[in-house]
Amino acid sequence: MIGCIAYPDIHNLIFKNKERIELLESFIFPTMPMLLAARDLTQESGNTIASHPAPVAFIPKSYGEVTLVNSNAAAAKLCSDGGTDACITTEKA
Repeated sequence: MIGCIAYPDIHNLIFKNKERIELLESFIFPTMPMLLAARDLTQESGNTIASHPAPVAFIPKSYGEVTLVNSNAAAAKLCSDGGTDACITTEKA
C-alpha cells in the first residue's frame, strides 16, 4: 500500500491495522498546488463546493455546502459538469 500522510484520519487506517501492516519504506514526494476553481463564483456564501476530504479544511465555512468526492479529479469533473459551483482541486485536474 502507498499511503499519503495528508489524508484526514490516516491514523485510523494505520493504527487500526498495525498488526497486519508493516512500514517498509517512506519517501517524500511533492504534491501539486491546490486551488479553488469555479465556473462563476460571484458570491462568498451559499455556494456548493466539491472537495476531496484532505483539503476540505481550506474552504471557509461561510462559502457554502461541501460535497465530498473521492479525488481532486472527481471534484473538478463534478464542478465542470455543473454539479457544484466550485471545487478544491489541482490546476492540472
